[in-house]
Amino acid sequence: MEEAQQWVEYCKLIRGHLHDAAAQAERPPAALKVTYWGLGNEMDGPWQMGHRSAEDYGKFALEAAKLMKWTDPNIKLIAAGSSNFGPDADWTGWNRTVLDFLKNHADYLSLHLYVGNAENDFGEFMASFAGTRRPHQDGRSTIRAALSGLPRSRRIYIAWDEWNV
Repeated sequence: MEEAQQWVEYCKLIRGHLHDAAAQAERPPAALKVTYWGLGNEMDGPWQMGHRSAEDYGKFALEAAKLMKWTDPNIKLIAAGSSNFGPDADWTGWNRTVLDFLKNHADYLSLHLYVGNAENDFGEFMASFAGTRRPHQDGRSTIRAALSGLPRSRRIYIAWDEWNV
């Protein structure tokens, strides 16, 4: 979490550990305009480094989010939603738990969907975008539930940051 905060400092040219190291390396004095920051990727997947339970991820991401937003309150944070949407996955449970921790700090909930074309059926393949409807609706409902009781101005959006065919 400290490293995430240091990267925000570095990209915004705020004095800090990485900034001082860059200055010694004669980095050009131009801030990088990084606005969107992911708080991990597919953290529910055992194939990922840093894989955690939803609760452990939520706790860790919350502390990183606080440090990052204290460094630059204008950044936008993307919480790692569940990457496993299917009949055997607790997709909604993962997202609900994560948002319980991050509802006051995350600006987006990340959703992913991968589709294939094993049957080589062009029409079916082209219609695969329709498969985003249910995860999108479930995501919106989970966000609404998480924000219940908070000021109406508080928003969390969906980031379809991986949709691959």
